Amino acid sequence: MSRDRDPDGYDRLERRTSSFGERQAGNLADRPGRTLFKWFVSLLALVLAIGLLGQAIGFISLWGGEAQRITGPDNVRDQHTAIIGTWEDMISAAETACQVGDGGERTSVDPTLVEDTAIAYSSTFRNIRAEYNRRQQNLFEARLVGPKGYPRTVPFYRAAMPGPQNDWCKVARKLVRIHP
Repeated sequence: MSRDRDPDGYDRLERRTSSFGERQAGNLADRPGRTLFKWFVSLLALVLAIGLLGQAIGFISLWGGEAQRITGPDNVRDQHTAIIGTWEDMISAAETACQVGDGGERTSVDPTLVEDTAIAYSSTFRNIRAEYNRRQQNLFEARLVGPKGYPRTVPFYRAAMPGPQNDWCKVARKLVRIHP
């Protein structure tokens, strides 16, 4: 295959390549500082781009590792144990408050008794309910991997309000009906 050559013996591509190289060499000779600055800026941009890419990969791998930790068997086991235990503690606290409340009015002469035990058990129930709801709503705990069949939140029961209208036996029955 013969190429069309000009009188100097170059084809067009060789001539363009040669003239580009000559121009660049001339630029380097005429303005060495400016060309060196261009190389420095280009190299700096390349290093920054590689650094940013590394940071992005690191960020993604950290979140991937966190997702793996959340859905891993150790966390699933821990969250199931915590949710089931908290649920059972909540039922026990409601049943205990029911038993204490059914005891009728007590007139205690014991000076160490500061508050009514029914109030203490209702406070315990509310703390357990808050812990259960917090754990079930937290993405990094049981929100994704909580045990099936347990409610996502325990509603606020009017019967659990402090005061004469509270009925802890009713609250305990409702909780057992939700999940025995």
